[in-house]
Amino acid sequence: RCLASLFPPSAAHFERAMGCGASAQSLDFPDKEPDADDAEQEAQQKAAEAAPEELAVEGEGGAGIVVASGTRNRAKCEKTGPWLPFVRFDTSAVPKAFFTEDHLYLQHVRSGNYFSSDGDAITATGDAFDDNCVFLMELEGKDPGTPILDGMSVLLRHYASGNYLTAEDDFGDLKLEAKRPRGEKNERQLFDINKRSRPAELEHDDILFLESWLSNFIEVDTGSEARTLKARRWKQGKQQQLMVRKKRVLEAQTTELARKMQFQSFDLDGNSVVGKTEMGFLVQQVNTEADLNGIMVKVDPEQVGGAVLDTFAAWADGGEDLTEEQLQHAEALGNIAQRCRDCLNEEDCLIEVLATISGKQVPEVCKEYERLTGLNLKERIVQKTSEQDGYIFSNYWKLAMKQLLADPVELWCQALQDAMDGLGTDEDTLTALVCTIPDEFRAEIHHTYKERKGTSLLAHIESETSFNYKKVLLMQATDPIYARAEALHRAMHGAGTDEQQLIRIVTDSDYGERKQIMEVYEKHYNKSLVHHIDTEISGDFKKAMHAIFTSDMAEYDLEADVEALDEAMRGWGTDEEALIKLICSKTTNQMNDIRARFHEKKGRLLEEWVKSETSGYFQGVLLSLIRPPADQLAHAVRHCIQGFGTDDTGLITLVAHLPEYKRMALIKRYSEIFKRDVLKDIANDTSGDYKRALLACVKPAPQVWADALKGAMKGLGTADGLLINFLVLAKEHMDEVRAEFEAAN
Repeated sequence: RCLASLFPPSAAHFERAMGCGASAQSLDFPDKEPDADDAEQEAQQKAAEAAPEELAVEGEGGAGIVVASGTRNRAKCEKTGPWLPFVRFDTSAVPKAFFTEDHLYLQHVRSGNYFSSDGDAITATGDAFDDNCVFLMELEGKDPGTPILDGMSVLLRHYASGNYLTAEDDFGDLKLEAKRPRGEKNERQLFDINKRSRPAELEHDDILFLESWLSNFIEVDTGSEARTLKARRWKQGKQQQLMVRKKRVLEAQTTELARKMQFQSFDLDGNSVVGKTEMGFLVQQVNTEADLNGIMVKVDPEQVGGAVLDTFAAWADGGEDLTEEQLQHAEALGNIAQRCRDCLNEEDCLIEVLATISGKQVPEVCKEYERLTGLNLKERIVQKTSEQDGYIFSNYWKLAMKQLLADPVELWCQALQDAMDGLGTDEDTLTALVCTIPDEFRAEIHHTYKERKGTSLLAHIESETSFNYKKVLLMQATDPIYARAEALHRAMHGAGTDEQQLIRIVTDSDYGERKQIMEVYEKHYNKSLVHHIDTEISGDFKKAMHAIFTSDMAEYDLEADVEALDEAMRGWGTDEEALIKLICSKTTNQMNDIRARFHEKKGRLLEEWVKSETSGYFQGVLLSLIRPPADQLAHAVRHCIQGFGTDDTGLITLVAHLPEYKRMALIKRYSEIFKRDVLKDIANDTSGDYKRALLACVKPAPQVWADALKGAMKGLGTADGLLINFLVLAKEHMDEVRAEFEAAN
């Protein structure tokens, strides 16, 4: 039952799982059984038992109920209170995903304030939702309604003024200015989205970082009383974390059914009246400044001892004391409180509560439980499940409950350790885990693993694997910046230099990443990376690589640069110095403009002309900078695979650490450019665990998890522990995992 709860038979895409508590009155048991003589009614009854009941919501927005299938013991329910095997989910017509032209709010996570305008200035001082805080995302050359994805470069238009967020440099405040035409410093109004989590689609309440044209991230100047915005650091930290919130989602219409469900969640004792104690408990959780006495006057005007449904709904609709968001928060808390009581009597309820809590919320749930009760929730769960040991040698019921309640970092560490401990290593499981480690948890996983195991994760992987398979897992498990610095050192260490590897790593990194790589390299190897590269290569190739590291992001004149590029390659001979100056100092967005304008004015592709006028490694580095990043990644992967033999070092370097949007882009662009399937090409050129590891670095995470689940269930018997680990790790993306599993089987 525990594992099945992760595969709900309906509502595969519910957004926020929230039980509705023991006090709900919407699921009354019928007074009598259906008439056995009525064949039609009997058939309907069987159909209802076979499939979950879904109570539809009329009109726009609101919520719905999905009732789980299965029979219940009526007498037991009457004794312990109504058992509610359902989850509430959002059936609003408003999608959580973001599209171009959607109205949104940007919230600075650390301060909790929203971006707001003060004339041309932008500050993080907004504490309420108003038109002055509303922005829209635009994509150049894309129509309204285009999905916003991780990694995209977007324009941020302020709704009230119509002006665009602009980062002029890396020390001044961000401003609002009129939209700049292409070639007139328009790249300063483009910001790259960095989610550091999946899925690739940008959704309501996502945490992200916004990267400026200088590869710095937007942050709030906490030293300024005005709380202005700057983009001055190329590191992602808590000060740079932003939350994006969709205006239409926050303002979605609340239905009559939703109000009933909120009333039920506030009615903690189930007597159909919300008393002052119940109201006070929940209101204080979400708004400590609320006037409880004033609220009770509104909800209980006749002073009958509490609020009934009609007066509660009228008060909630008014929105004077609690916003709709605060009401939903209080509703969730009320539901949890009631479901916790249900869990003392019903294993099914315990399963559903733990299976629907977000992994990121688990630590807070445990903390709040201990604050309220003085008891350790994990210990209580172990005690509860130990009462029903169903196996002589093991209790997977207990293990499943413990894993559902585990901190996400602890769960990843336990799953990794399980894959390598014991007699032999489970390579399939280890591959799936290492190749889908969330970037946001990577550092914590390394720290916690060493504390638990007494040895580092990298050391454990190294001792349990070998050859190219080991190289893939070690690189994938290592911090991306450190891994690139280490790979650069290996490319230059010893006899000979791997020039292709230098090009791959350097051109695949943006300005900010190159700064971090240089810093890590000098700290770890006690030498300058730029100086080391200069001593290993020569000629125009050396000059180009040196310029990539030392050139500052500078202003450019689009028309003048296009003419200068043409002049550098026209006639007898090529001006290599000019090509280096014009190409090696450009940002991705600047190069996009130059490439497009060059084709418009000169009637030929810049890439083709540079290719015809240059050669060798110098040509390789220039082409890598000219191509769009996704195209260059596809070309680089193809170069490692095609021909006689495979460049394993290059292939490993290219596919390690790919975020989901880059995985998707690689698969798409490889197919479009070469008319081939990159997954099939990798599979045909490699074998064994090495092949499976490379593919796991390129496939979307849900597909990797689906493959792992299949592996846990194949052969003679099921690897129950592994099955539990993967189901719990993937529970928040289970709709995608189910789809991938069904497609593969």
